[in-house]
Amino acid sequence: MKIPAFWMQKKGVSRIFVVLSILVAILVILGVIVYSYSGKSNQKVSSSSNNRINFANLVSNSSVEEISEKFNEDFVEYILFNIGAYKLHNLPFSSDTPKINFYVGESVFNAEIQKGNTIVKRGFIDDGDIIIRTSLEEASKMVKDGNYVKKSFENGRSTLELKASKTTLFVKGYMEIYNGINGN
Repeated sequence: MKIPAFWMQKKGVSRIFVVLSILVAILVILGVIVYSYSGKSNQKVSSSSNNRINFANLVSNSSVEEISEKFNEDFVEYILFNIGAYKLHNLPFSSDTPKINFYVGESVFNAEIQKGNTIVKRGFIDDGDIIIRTSLEEASKMVKDGNYVKKSFENGRSTLELKASKTTLFVKGYMEIYNGINGN
């Protein structure tokens, strides 16, 4: 078998190396994009959906005032579930989990999404990706009626502030949440 002459030349070999390197880089980038949109965290939705339905049934008989009086981490988790926070995921090949600071009136909560599970605690978390701000009354209305979340943001009664870079937010999956609550 005769080897083509361009394989024997240094220029030909370096051109092939450059082309192969570019193809590998494109495949890696496409892999990252597919991983970002794969929605691995959606696997946990069905098991936690029953808990959310039970929670919704419990608060459906409560007034906004009653919800406000007992507002806690569970209510924040319920709101975050309704906006799709469970779909958020780490940056590919990193341990950089999605982090949200959530201000409800004078109270501060934080949420970290780990493998589709939303872990909510009291207090501020460093390096939060976004900040959500709302009043206790608005948050209670969001708990009472999951469809009210979008209305609250559209009317400017609740706000979402982006803290991380747009690239980080995009890759972690925040753009779907942002577009969902802003009606885009």
